[in-house]
Amino acid sequence: MRKAHARALAGEPGLEGDCLVDACERHSVRLSLDNLTTFPFVRNAVASGTLSLHGWFLDIFKGELEFWNPVNETFDTLN
Repeated sequence: MRKAHARALAGEPGLEGDCLVDACERHSVRLSLDNLTTFPFVRNAVASGTLSLHGWFLDIFKGELEFWNPVNETFDTLN
C-alpha cells in the first residue's frame, strides 16, 4: 500500500482524506497489473494475445464500476 500511497501523492500532492483513499485504491489496481506482468508466463501470454489483463475499481458508495483504460491511462466508468 505504500507504493500506491506514494504514487497517489506524486500524481496529486494535495490529496487527503477520502480522496486520498480512493486514489490509493486505484493505484493499487494499477500496481497489481504491473506486478502480474513481472511473471514471464503472464508477460508472454499477454504478448501472444492468449491473455488479457483487466483492472477494475468498484466504488461501493456511488454504485459505479470503473475499468482501467490503458489507452488513455484513466479509470473509466462502465455504462
